[in-house]
Amino acid sequence: MTGTYMITIAVAGRKPLLGLVKGDHRLQENSPNAPNINLSKLGEMIALEELPKITQYYPSVSVWHTCFMPDHIHLIIHVNENLKNGQHIGKVIAGFKTGCSKAWWNLCPEHKGKSLFEEGYNDRILHEEGQFERWVKYLKDNPRRYLMKRENPKLFTITHNIEVAGEKCEAVGNIFLLDVPHKEAVIIHRRYTDTEVSELREKWLACGRNGGILVSAAIAPAEKEVLHEALEKGYKIILLRENGFPPLYKPSGRAFDSCSAGNLLQISPWEYSSRKATISREQCLFLNDLACKISMD
Repeated sequence: MTGTYMITIAVAGRKPLLGLVKGDHRLQENSPNAPNINLSKLGEMIALEELPKITQYYPSVSVWHTCFMPDHIHLIIHVNENLKNGQHIGKVIAGFKTGCSKAWWNLCPEHKGKSLFEEGYNDRILHEEGQFERWVKYLKDNPRRYLMKRENPKLFTITHNIEVAGEKCEAVGNIFLLDVPHKEAVIIHRRYTDTEVSELREKWLACGRNGGILVSAAIAPAEKEVLHEALEKGYKIILLRENGFPPLYKPSGRAFDSCSAGNLLQISPWEYSSRKATISREQCLFLNDLACKISMD
């Protein structure tokens, strides 16, 4: 029960009741017009009145970081000792959600009896070294990504049943990358020598540098290194995934910026499954074969 948790709570119907994101996504965090959220009256009430109640009612629970967005809230909370009577963190979140709903009813009596938030919540335990710092950095960047996504909505929309090299697939990103004639499949087999891998790496990066597309499932560590370098350099990439896209999916980190710039297309021949499973050899072979077919189209 003790530990650090990243909690996400979504407003019912994803209605933007908590505030409005404003600013210029091209500006840095400390610039006067940098992306930020202007909280609504409801958002202010939750931030100033309801959030402090978490620690008031549960002294062993501390709110380490918050991020308000128009239709959801992220909380990083830390539990330094087990809650009394065997209570779960869900009890804390349920109480917080109830308080927020009551604040909403005070502002909008016509909604009394309805929950402000969707049922349940999403949680992630932050137990790895540096994970807390990475999530804080990610959450601080949320307003900028929000504005970029709003400016380029088609690049972040999941496309279903698109035919790619004869396969029905799901895709997120710049579909038109499939039409670029110069494409290279980034596949590194175990039998390749270090010299061969080095020569192929130079060939693939030259393709990206000259406006071509790198196509890969990025399965082998050396393939991941090539794709990571290409991503850092702003080259165009078609990435094949062994799993589909969950609802409300969006890429993160450098991949988000690459997608927003139209330099990334992610494709999966399989629908999303919440069950975590190790990729099979058959899947690896299938994805590498698909990468070859795409590169030859």
